[in-house]
Amino acid sequence: MSKDSRRPNVPTPAKPIWQQQILQWVYVNQEDKFYLTADPTNPLKQLKTHQFDLEHQHLVPAQGKQKRRVKPSNLIQKFNPETNVVRALAMEPAIRDRLVVLPDLKVLNICDPVPTYKVENPRRPQVILNHIDYILGGDKELTKHVLNVMCHMVFRPETRLTHGTLISGKSGTGKSSIGNITAKLIGVNNANLSVDMAQVKGGFQDWQLGKRLALIHEVKEPNNHALFNKVKPIYSEDEQHLNIKHGSVYIANHLHLQMFSNELYPFPIEEGNRRIWYSHSSVEKRCDDYYAELRDAIGHGNREIGAEIPHLYHHLETEILPDLPSNFAYTAPPETEWTRKAISASRNPLAQLLEDRLAVGGKFFETKKWFLKSAFLSHLRDPSESNGISNIMRNGLVVESTLEAHGFRQARVQVNGKPRTIGWFDPDETHWREDLFKDTTREGLTAKQKQCYDADFTLYHGSATEEPEDFELLETHEEKGL
Repeated sequence: MSKDSRRPNVPTPAKPIWQQQILQWVYVNQEDKFYLTADPTNPLKQLKTHQFDLEHQHLVPAQGKQKRRVKPSNLIQKFNPETNVVRALAMEPAIRDRLVVLPDLKVLNICDPVPTYKVENPRRPQVILNHIDYILGGDKELTKHVLNVMCHMVFRPETRLTHGTLISGKSGTGKSSIGNITAKLIGVNNANLSVDMAQVKGGFQDWQLGKRLALIHEVKEPNNHALFNKVKPIYSEDEQHLNIKHGSVYIANHLHLQMFSNELYPFPIEEGNRRIWYSHSSVEKRCDDYYAELRDAIGHGNREIGAEIPHLYHHLETEILPDLPSNFAYTAPPETEWTRKAISASRNPLAQLLEDRLAVGGKFFETKKWFLKSAFLSHLRDPSESNGISNIMRNGLVVESTLEAHGFRQARVQVNGKPRTIGWFDPDETHWREDLFKDTTREGLTAKQKQCYDADFTLYHGSATEEPEDFELLETHEEKGL
């Protein structure tokens, strides 16, 4: 049987029934809202003061000679502030109380406790364990890591893991059931069971509020090199500043991500990755009877606790927890074969192009040739010259960081009286440009023009053999003679 799946705020029995009903709510000063303590993350149970009064005024009996009615909000804010008014929302998954007194403030704990299961005759949860083993291709190390993740989330709820899991494979094999099993172990109310990529990439983070687990399905972003950085703060930051509809919340971060995809290499993973544990499942879908048995073991629907969930809880506690490293939350996940393959497949296509072109040289890629940056970027966007990088060229930050990593330098200068941004490749940073432009002699001016790649004659008209007087000396506000 599951115990302590919720922590209701039970009003004092001595109070009248109508007061007990109203005092099931708590006022959160920082949010300026009333929250139902039994279900604080439900948007329908979060009311502004005027909404709260309208919804509960009928419960208040007329009192005194003048038959006046106290406002429901006043019953909480004026007459019961010690028990029903807090300063802020909080995530305290290791504390079983809704109202928590911290050293400097009182908060409403919006995290449900982890259910506990008392199993009289424990047995091995064979159906669930066999399914995890099947999805992960019989690899014992992969299975061990998935069970370690589940175990940590159940028995060490106060510490957030600093990595998430990603499993890809064919549709219909039951890989996402691993996420549903985790959700039922930690408490379904602590999990967002269906998050899509539009929510992940969107500007609102309502899907994260009050959750310890988010199951992200149908991940398919093979060219989205910014996605890794988008989700990285969830693994690395101890606090969350969530932009939610009609407001914002600053709260402790206890969120874990489990992602699933039908695509091989669902999104680019960076070299040196410490945040994503990735495995690809190559198995085929099994017969209907197999999945019927699995549903009986896990539970039909999102909330039903299947026959094997309590036994899995006991298995994790007795077989996995004793060997779970104390620093499991903070160590990088083991690098799987699929992680290495994903990193290789995720190579920034712009980086690959730059390495290939710089190795050959010529045009813009000749070391210590300077050129207009705008002309260079137009060259990179030209499909005939740089096929396959059009998508990444839309991300300015990725483009700039990739260029800089490959020795691209730039400066703002005056050319023929017009401000221009020029660029050049000088990976060794030998201050070549400064030396070149300090020489203001006739020979120096000619050398400058010879070192310019100007295919469209945008900067200079004619060839470098013309007299230097035909073009202006470059100057900047920062350096004389540049």
